[in-house]
Amino acid sequence: MTPRGIRNNNPLNIRRGRTKWQGEETLTNPPKEEGPGKAYDPLFCQFDTMRNGWRAAFLLLKKYINVYQLDSVAKIIGRWAPANENNTRRYIETVCRLTKSGPGEAVTFGNQAQMVQIAAAMCCVENGMQFSPLRKPETLRIMYSGYKDALDSPQFAGK
Repeated sequence: MTPRGIRNNNPLNIRRGRTKWQGEETLTNPPKEEGPGKAYDPLFCQFDTMRNGWRAAFLLLKKYINVYQLDSVAKIIGRWAPANENNTRRYIETVCRLTKSGPGEAVTFGNQAQMVQIAAAMCCVENGMQFSPLRKPETLRIMYSGYKDALDSPQFAGK
């Protein structure tokens, strides 16, 4: 079965909240496709395209880094995947192993290669290794487009 994050075009499994993301499908703007896995998800955001899902993911990471000053993998994952819902330690270890970085290594949103590696590793934790965006050139291109959209957005520009 296809993981929820992939079905929802939400590769990092962003929960629904007050933020209304570009391309987010809601009760008033439900998913356009019918069929298995396309019903409204009340807990997690659903996006019309994977590019908009990546855009939202990168915008949220941008906010974590620039606004909340969560400037390391450990700090980012500590908030993204809190221990009351996840095995946070294992999540951090997996992202660090996949990115070949340390948990306290400095993270900056403007470092495209670093951000893409971190987000790709998070996608693997959220959805399974077989859904790594690094495995398919087209998927990776969509991910880079989502990053560029977030980088160019004034939202959460921070410092």
